[in-house]
Amino acid sequence: MNLELPIHHIGVATHKISDELFYYKALGFVCEDEFVDKTQGVRGLFLVSSNIQMPQYRLELLENLEANGPLDNYLQNHTKMYHIAYETQSIEKSVENLFASLDYQNKLNLEIDKSYMLRGGGEKL
Repeated sequence: MNLELPIHHIGVATHKISDELFYYKALGFVCEDEFVDKTQGVRGLFLVSSNIQMPQYRLELLENLEANGPLDNYLQNHTKMYHIAYETQSIEKSVENLFASLDYQNKLNLEIDKSYMLRGGGEKL
């Protein structure tokens, strides 16, 4: 079964975006868009490759808006990978299809907390 869930971006936790941005620019990434999401308590910057010959990955660099925020546990554990965001027309249908594609044991091991399912900009589904 094809779930048709293309990856939109990979979220990367940072202490401070401006301190890490030059690494990504050196790798050939350029700014696509930036935002502040007060609901989730983060500021973000979307980056894409400037080289059209390379795969077009989109990264989302994130930093907390406040001294303490949602990225703290990741940063304290030296974990940069914060999330993978997928594109879908219907998250409910995609989750239903995901469960339908799993065998019984994997269904027992998979938990999906729908309270974390947000639209872009932090709007709850």
